[in-house]
Amino acid sequence: MQKLSLGAFVALAFLAGCSSTGIFEDVQETRSFCPGLELVEGAQRIVEYKGSGRDLTDVSHLVVILDAQFSCLADDDEVSGDVQIQFEARRGPANDGVGAPFRYFVAVADSQRRILARQSFDVLVPFEGNRGRFVFNETIEPEIPLANEGDGAGYRIFIGLEVTREQYQENLSDIR
Repeated sequence: MQKLSLGAFVALAFLAGCSSTGIFEDVQETRSFCPGLELVEGAQRIVEYKGSGRDLTDVSHLVVILDAQFSCLADDDEVSGDVQIQFEARRGPANDGVGAPFRYFVAVADSQRRILARQSFDVLVPFEGNRGRFVFNETIEPEIPLANEGDGAGYRIFIGLEVTREQYQENLSDIR
């Protein structure tokens, strides 16, 4: 589980909203005030190669974001919640046992899609024994202090893998 630093989200202090399970009396059910969640097109997959070759036998590993979900709670002072991201990592024929290192990011943007806060996370997926596929979850728990009761519905949480320009272009061409 990853914790986002408070400083990375101080700029989001005006966000309000979110959902409640009804367990806490002081939590308001204001689902329409939650920011939306979006996977960045072209940044949902990484194929890492060993060496300069680009055929199947040169693949070290593949990492894909399978799914992401956001739930949040709001009280008078802050918005908190969970961003859960599901990943899949696959070992390629050229993987020499180092696992699958990669980085992903979580960013928050305003209604004009300007990035207000962004944080990256390093992950190393170990391939133990003969295991060639690994599905796992990462959880980010932002805690955002509220300065006032703003409408967070126009804001977006973006999630993606940190890809090179070449990987991004390859991913976009595979989508089309």
